Amino acid sequence: MHTSTRTAAAALAAVPALALLAPPSSAAPLVRDRLHFADSFVVGEFCGTDTALIEYDVTVQVVVNPHGPNGLAYHLETVHGYEVSTNLETGEGVRQERDFASKDQRVVDNGDGTLTIDATVSGSSRDTWSAGPTFIDAGLRRVRVLIDHGGTPADPFDDTFVDELSRTEVGRHDTTGRDFCTDWAEFTS
Repeated sequence: MHTSTRTAAAALAAVPALALLAPPSSAAPLVRDRLHFADSFVVGEFCGTDTALIEYDVTVQVVVNPHGPNGLAYHLETVHGYEVSTNLETGEGVRQERDFASKDQRVVDNGDGTLTIDATVSGSSRDTWSAGPTFIDAGLRRVRVLIDHGGTPADPFDDTFVDELSRTEVGRHDTTGRDFCTDWAEFTS
């Protein structure tokens, strides 16, 4: 499993969950990557009804370092970028800006083929509707996830997400309880 996938799964249970703690000075990062994604395309029946133009530009930086006597992998991931979705029938749409970092704070080998990872995700997202309100989600999320390490606790490349064990959040969360497609129908028709 790609290292970002581990945190993406936790992040979907939140938003990504990765981290970096001070590695031993002799330890080289397992991963150090900067990825840039930019594209535009048309989607028919977006949210079940409309034709929409989707445009995005996102930069993701990932660092995975071994840490501690067992060399367990700690992740750090930052995401910066935006996506614009425009209803091609009305010209109305939404700009979604994302700016967050996720970090593994503690990784524990449970001795049973799994790892427990405590991670934090901090930052903000802003959804600005051209014919409606702006919704802001900002703050800090703490998650604890269970990962199957595939028999290799120090190798994050074969890890698979098992479960989200706990989550706490502080901050502003305007989109909690909202449905994106319901908002799309209301603010772009």
